[in-house]
Amino acid sequence: KEVSIAKGSTGNREYTATWTENAPDTYNLIVNKGTGIASVSESATYTVGQEVTLSYTLEPGYKFDSWSSEEVTVDAENKFTMPAKNVTVKANARVIVYNISYYGLEGATLGEGITNPSTYDVTTETITLNKPTKAGYTFAGWTGTDLDVATKEVSIAKGSTGNREYTAT
Repeated sequence: KEVSIAKGSTGNREYTATWTENAPDTYNLIVNKGTGIASVSESATYTVGQEVTLSYTLEPGYKFDSWSSEEVTVDAENKFTMPAKNVTVKANARVIVYNISYYGLEGATLGEGITNPSTYDVTTETITLNKPTKAGYTFAGWTGTDLDVATKEVSIAKGSTGNREYTAT
């Protein structure tokens, strides 16, 4: 890199400069997952200016919400351009609220202060439906979602998903 011509040297000299390309600047991407996210892109190293595409999978009963980061903004296609600094992103999801509909309750009651829920989500503790009463009738059971026959004891297990419909018979 340093060339010296000693005092007293004679003759013409020729020099050719040689170059080596600098390695591109690279920075780390750390990808974290929030509640309801089953998996995310692996953390990796990227070159400044490189387009990064993130991915995620969801746990049952959750809907993707957003990517959060203090360093970058991730677009609607889950992409951003790697800046000249380390980046941490987090995938965020929210729980889906499902409806529970009841039919066949005309003239029936559940008793004072007793209700059956109208919604639930995957984090809701197991729900056991309360039995209605109706003057002059005997409750034969509930029919509806996941029931093949009229069933008196109906529970919606914690972790269940999907809207539900039940008819009192």
